[in-house]
Order: sequence, then structure tokens, then C-alpha cells
Amino acid sequence: MSVNERALAELSRRREKRAQRLEARKNKVYITIPEVADIDRRLRTLVADCAAAAFKNGTGLSALEAISEESLDLQARKRDLLVRHGFAPDYLDDAPVCALCGDTGFVRSRECKCLSDLRAEIRREDLSKSLNIQGQSFDTFNIDLFSDAPHPDYGISPRENMEAILDYCSDYARNLGSHSGNLLFTGGTGLGKTFMSSCIAGEAANRGFSVVYDTAVSLFSAFEAEKFGRAGEAVTEPYLKCDLLILDDLGTEMVTNFTLSALYTVINSRLMAGKKTVISTNLDREGLAKKYTAPILSRLEGEYRTLFFFGEDLRLGKRGQYE
Repeated sequence: MSVNERALAELSRRREKRAQRLEARKNKVYITIPEVADIDRRLRTLVADCAAAAFKNGTGLSALEAISEESLDLQARKRDLLVRHGFAPDYLDDAPVCALCGDTGFVRSRECKCLSDLRAEIRREDLSKSLNIQGQSFDTFNIDLFSDAPHPDYGISPRENMEAILDYCSDYARNLGSHSGNLLFTGGTGLGKTFMSSCIAGEAANRGFSVVYDTAVSLFSAFEAEKFGRAGEAVTEPYLKCDLLILDDLGTEMVTNFTLSALYTVINSRLMAGKKTVISTNLDREGLAKKYTAPILSRLEGEYRTLFFFGEDLRLGKRGQYE
């Protein structure tokens, strides 16, 4: 089931739950105050009378005004009875979660904001199952964990490098759109690649983008399941159609002709569709060149902005919280 279908199903569930709650309240009130049941029956009759009067030829405003006045009197009587018997005056009101659309998801055939908000909430819930997007965010990123000592091979410290990466990635996530490019995180383990991916994912999801995070091993398993008939196309569709795909641990999978073909399909299809992708790997350029074909390497080098992570493995010792 797609995110949109799940959101619409949730709105349907809300309407059904609201109807059940209202029916239970009516039954309770009708038993306690039988006169309220009589008033509700009369109000329903007045609705029909009002409609008939509005379309009846020669009917003046006096009939409609009389019906309206009686309706207001009955509603006031109903509220008075509820209060006198210990109920809230709006106890029998039908109060939807969204007052704009009545929990239908649409206002005059246009999508209501509550539907788009619900889709974003579902995406965040899905994402939180694979990433700690609450605990791992740009606001909780601790730059002080990185050494400020200049690295002998790069001339700058890991902290300076990470500050530049943090600035770039936070700007990327907060301005994600059709103009954005793709990112390739490279570097050893425990240097913050997955944490940074989580930061981007959480920010993008909060802004309403559809985000899919997965490891390379899991992605290729999904494509294998589809190819060999163990699953339908729906299992791979999110990888190709989501606004932002975050593919972690590229290079940890066993490379075969099939995985090479699947990787090329994902990378090339998303480029052609203008979809954005963030890939992280422990491999450097030489390692990528040995493992993958020239067409794949060409697209990674030509269409992705490479951000290189270096320094000490933060998962070792007492400082470890980043991967």
C-alpha cells in the first residue's frame, strides 16, 4: 500500500471511529434524556422541510425563517437538557480532527493540508524504523567529537573537514528540490557517514519529501526477490520513485552481474527521473573502480558531489556515537 493510500485509509479510520463514538454517545444520551432523541428526530424533519420549502414555487422567506427559528430553539433546548444532566453542551457535536475537510482529505476537490501532513507523518514513522531521525539530527550533531589536530595527509583537521561537510549537508537538506544534486559519502567506518545521512533524511522527511533509507545489501535482496518471483514490483518501486533515496554501505554486498545491473538501474533511473540520491561507502575511488563497471563509476563521478570523511573511528573508545 502506498503512502497516499495509507494516509487516506487513516482518514477513513478516523471518520469511522468518530461515527462510532458519536453513535455511542447518542445512545447514552437517549437513554438518559429521551427528550433529546425526540428533538433530534424533529431536527432531521426540519432539514427535509427546509429543503422542500426552498424548492417549492411561491414559497416566501417566512416559511424558511419559521423553520430556521424552530431549529435554533430546538438546538438551544437540546444544549440546555445536556448541561442539566451533566453533559457538555457540545457532547453530541460531530467534531472531526480537521475542521476544514471533515477528515475527508479534500476541500472542494482540492487536497487538504491535513492529508499532506499525514503523508509526511507516515513517512517519518517509516523512516524512524531504520534511522534514529529523532536523536540524529543537525541540531544534535556534536562537532566537538572530531579532532582539531591537522591530519598529516590532508592539511586540515577532521573537525574542519566535518564543519564544511555539516554546512554543506544542512544547506542541501534544507533546500532540497529539483535543483539539488546527488551526494556520495566516502571514507572509513565510524566517521559520521550514517549519522549525516540520518540528519539529511530527517530534515527532508520533515519538509514533506518521501525518503527511503536502506543498505545496499537489502536493496539488492529486494531486486532479487522481484526478479525471481518472490515479490512483486511494489517491493522495488520505492527505491526508484521516492524523492530521496539514501543508500548506505555500498560495497559491502557481493558483486555479481545481477547486482551491477540493479545498481546501474537504480542510479540511472533516478538520474533520468530527476530524483535525488545520497550514497555512502567505505570505498575510495580506487576501490569503487575495482568493484563497479565504468558506466556506474562514470555516473558517480559525473553526477554526484563527493564528500570525503576522514579521521579516527568515533565508535572506538568512549566517544563513539557516529557511524
